[in-house]
Amino acid sequence: MTDTPKPVALIVAMAKDRVIGRDGGLPWHHAEDLKFFRRTTMGHAIVMGRKTWESLGRALPGRRNLVVSRDTALTAEGAEVFPSLEAALDAARTTDSLPFVIGGAQLYEAALPVCTHMFVTEVPGAPEGDTRFPAWNVDAWREVERTAGETDGLFFVRYERRNARR
Repeated sequence: MTDTPKPVALIVAMAKDRVIGRDGGLPWHHAEDLKFFRRTTMGHAIVMGRKTWESLGRALPGRRNLVVSRDTALTAEGAEVFPSLEAALDAARTTDSLPFVIGGAQLYEAALPVCTHMFVTEVPGAPEGDTRFPAWNVDAWREVERTAGETDGLFFVRYERRNARR
């Protein structure tokens, strides 16, 4: 008998070459993507790494903010700090049946094996960046929705894991 994995979503905007960041921020500005992110994560628990927390500069309103950091002395006003992704997800699930992992690259890599849903904004072009989304097996996922954005080349894609066994 296999355990059904507990739902976990991952949300990311990336270019075709998996670029997701540059110099601690986004290498693009698409207001439409920011609105999609806000709409999709509003009311949910959002789990992020320390660098993502620092890049945001504040807790995101309307969401439970959870930060993963090995620094046990870290304090994050408006957020809760956890020593591991697993601990943060366990805490998030006490108030949310579908917590969202929002970055960065190290946390995405740790979360990919346990994620059951992915919300991917496909960003057009080939922006320069120094941070990439980890390689992922597209065949392990089923595309369930694809919506073209108003911005030329911007797509919002929702995936669900094909094999829900761990």
